[in-house]
Amino acid sequence: MYSISTGLIIVVAIALSTYGQAFALYTSSFEESMLEIPPAHPWDVQTFKLRVERGNMRSLLDLKSMKKDTHILPEPILLKLDTAILSSSTQENRTRSAAASSSAASSNSSSNRPEQQAESQGTSKATAAGKKDRPCTFLLNKEACREFLAQEPLPVKPVPRGNKSCPGGCGFGNCNYDLGICMCPAGWKGPTCSETQSRPCNHRRRGREHPVGISMSHIDPVTKHDLNWTEPGWQASRCAGYCDDTIAMCYCGYDSKFAHVPAAPGSPPGSPPIRLGRSMAEPCKPGSDKLGNVVAHGQKQLSWDAFYGPNGWCNVETDRPSTTCPCGGEGITGVLCDLPKEAFCPRQCSGHGTCQSGYCKCHDGWYGTDCSRKAQGLPEEPPSYSPWVLPVVKQQGGPTKIKEYSRVDGDLVLVADTTRADTSEEAMHRESSTSRRRPLIYVYDVPPQYNAHMLQYKINDMACSWRAFNGPGNHSWFSGEKQGYGIETFLHEALLNSMYRTFDPEEADFFYVPVYFTCFMWPVLGWADYPYYYAPMVEPRPMHVVNMLLEVKRWLQQQMPWWDRRGGRDHIWLMPHDEGACYMPTEIYNTSIVLTHWGRLDLDHQSGTGWDQDNYTASVIWPGYQDTDWRELHKGHACFTPGKDLVIPLFKAPSHFTWSPLMGGVPIERDILLYFRGDTGIYRSALYSRGIRQEYFRRAHEESWRAKYNIYIGSGPEYPGDYSLHLARSKFCLALPGDGYSARYVDAILHGCIPVVVMDNVTEVFETLLDWRQYAIRIKQSDIEKTPQILMSMNPALVLQMQKKLARVWHRFAWTNSPYHRSVMPGHYRESRERNARMFKDAPEWPEDHPFRPRQRYPVHEDAFATLMSWLHSKIKDTR
Repeated sequence: MYSISTGLIIVVAIALSTYGQAFALYTSSFEESMLEIPPAHPWDVQTFKLRVERGNMRSLLDLKSMKKDTHILPEPILLKLDTAILSSSTQENRTRSAAASSSAASSNSSSNRPEQQAESQGTSKATAAGKKDRPCTFLLNKEACREFLAQEPLPVKPVPRGNKSCPGGCGFGNCNYDLGICMCPAGWKGPTCSETQSRPCNHRRRGREHPVGISMSHIDPVTKHDLNWTEPGWQASRCAGYCDDTIAMCYCGYDSKFAHVPAAPGSPPGSPPIRLGRSMAEPCKPGSDKLGNVVAHGQKQLSWDAFYGPNGWCNVETDRPSTTCPCGGEGITGVLCDLPKEAFCPRQCSGHGTCQSGYCKCHDGWYGTDCSRKAQGLPEEPPSYSPWVLPVVKQQGGPTKIKEYSRVDGDLVLVADTTRADTSEEAMHRESSTSRRRPLIYVYDVPPQYNAHMLQYKINDMACSWRAFNGPGNHSWFSGEKQGYGIETFLHEALLNSMYRTFDPEEADFFYVPVYFTCFMWPVLGWADYPYYYAPMVEPRPMHVVNMLLEVKRWLQQQMPWWDRRGGRDHIWLMPHDEGACYMPTEIYNTSIVLTHWGRLDLDHQSGTGWDQDNYTASVIWPGYQDTDWRELHKGHACFTPGKDLVIPLFKAPSHFTWSPLMGGVPIERDILLYFRGDTGIYRSALYSRGIRQEYFRRAHEESWRAKYNIYIGSGPEYPGDYSLHLARSKFCLALPGDGYSARYVDAILHGCIPVVVMDNVTEVFETLLDWRQYAIRIKQSDIEKTPQILMSMNPALVLQMQKKLARVWHRFAWTNSPYHRSVMPGHYRESRERNARMFKDAPEWPEDHPFRPRQRYPVHEDAFATLMSWLHSKIKDTR
């Protein structure tokens, strides 16, 4: 049976129009606002449009039709040096300096007086202690912070090297020499990675009649072309060309000039294609067949000839085809999708493997997710990198091979492979390899189907990974700034790079379990009929996540003893999706450490998302797939447990807060009392944001809050301008929930704007670590209408003190300690200096003691990653 919870409608199957229609619906309806719906496929957007009307219809219509205030902000004004900010800060320093001078003078004139000598020594000790405690500013547990900073380094131990071979070899995969099992890339499975695991392109969703474990397909098993393009049915993977059924990727076909040509018949399995061909990835679906018959599942404005005619995408040789397609995966780029480029892999395979769109195919004898280990008894070769990879990798001591290429007929050809010492900026900041510090963290090499396969399946180079390579020159960029879940790949790679990483599980304080489930939720789930986790439908997405996490936990227990050693108390899981760990399997949540963005505290909680696909309180029972109500697997726990878990910041690229003095921006007058830009809920269900964003938007515009109080609340077009600049000129910034967590708290802090938190019973980022009352305020949801009066009534001196204190902790709310950050940060600060000189020619030299002086470098050793490590160090005793 299929059970549906009361009051909830889950659309299992829906008649869908073309992607072009769905995309047009999306852009025409929502492009005017900063809509923050979770990333979704086009069919989800259309389904969302149908569902949104079941919310508070009257309220939605009122919000859509109400008259909205609009205003263009004037140019920013430079903060004056003679304001109270400088005077109070200087006065504090003068007071401390005078006290120290007085003590010194008294000591010199009365050296025969022991009590004065003791007082002088005490003052000196206090000054030294103050400097020593500076990194622990506003931390609630200063003693734990001091212990973390003062710990004795641990000697480096030889890296354990596995000696369990894989019988029969691993073919296209890697042997894990610790376990003696093969880790296979996407498209392959089995003990020797020799069995195919297909992900065929298909044309509709699975139904009851389809057998478990067999992927639905709508392609010919030999030609790999669609069985009948005129047959109705839409799925993102449906292909009007050649389908690579290892990852459900679509290329030009039908013997066109740039069709995909597979390896010759009789070639060994997995042989590379004779020609890759041009991508025909979504949304490239012709709206007719080759005879001109219209089909409902294609783009009606694009005929078959737009792709396969003489000037069509698949035949034209110039860079002006009649239409173009996105290149799809990470491995190709260019106007015609004919140039190879580097793909993201954790640590770029440590220079000991080849990155295959997220999966590291290790060189012989090397193993691990990042190819960082060598089997016992085999010689270790120096790592080998392409030159464009160097800015993003952390290199250990010793020689490095640098590959040199030349482009011949569009292809990169290796012309040299030289060994040289590394003199890069990264090398200058490299952590010592002669000592280590706790916490020691063992990063599991879980089977690739739980992380690397998601990167291979994503068919979207901007999704999932926090960084990517761009263009034929392979220039790196922060791809994570375009989507909210970049922390998933960032934290994994940061731990792999870290001095806190241990390869010896016997000595580990903690175990990190890297599962890319947000990447699975989008864009992998529903693209094709594989993978899914037990339930034969896409919704609700959290149901698949629960089953996946339990599967990972079972694998850990079967393969290694470390979970059972302490019952999972020392295991760390990242739950970075909208509602965090609310639906985490109970048997994992109750003991493990959870890192999340969503600190909801109530035990008896219901899903608050406005996006039905993510409603974790929806009941589903489907015998043969999900034999019991999946909610039984996650009931009985809160979304966040203070002390056990930690609310961490989202990943933000440096360009996101470029106007902040923290990134070198000059301080400007904060002439905006209160600011919010984001999804205001106009096109969302009544559940979205608990109605808070909708209420603020309505009141701000109906009650003229901008004109009366200088309060700016909008979705973007009402008050156009640079988002970072607006935050940098605001005194207070709203931090409101969305479908769960919101980025606005971190956005505010990184710009020195005092966050105003309005979400009852939810812990914000690092609130259990830092004394947040020093730099943030909270307003109850019941007091929303009083917000202007509350803020206007605050003493300016108190506001100033909060701003100054915020400037002493703001650096902890960004993740910056990576090789790539260290490569690009100098450029960001240089651009800030150039912008400052261009826009504010009369800007003074800001004193070193000014709290908002433009910083010249980022304190990377006190960033979010360092804060997390300090907290974990304090928890070591709790896991024993």
